[in-house]
Amino acid sequence: TSSNTKANSFVQQGNKFYEEGMAEYKKYRQGTHGNNNAVLKAAMAKLEKAVDLYGQALDIDKNNKSISDRQVEANMIVYACKKYQTL
Repeated sequence: TSSNTKANSFVQQGNKFYEEGMAEYKKYRQGTHGNNNAVLKAAMAKLEKAVDLYGQALDIDKNNKSISDRQVEANMIVYACKKYQTL
């Protein structure tokens, strides 16, 4: 149970970063004149932290599909953040 509590702690922290990262990501507007790179970088930093925390939870609770699914989802948005940044 204590390992479950530890995994849950990582998930809770990960969820916080995920929600903050998604809030940033939703500010992104393709093709507008806002500072999209800054928005995407801020979102990506939070989402990468979420991915890392979900990874730590999965190290403890290896077969937890809901954590794994959320990690994949966060990783997909990290990819989008990288893809949409302009040089």
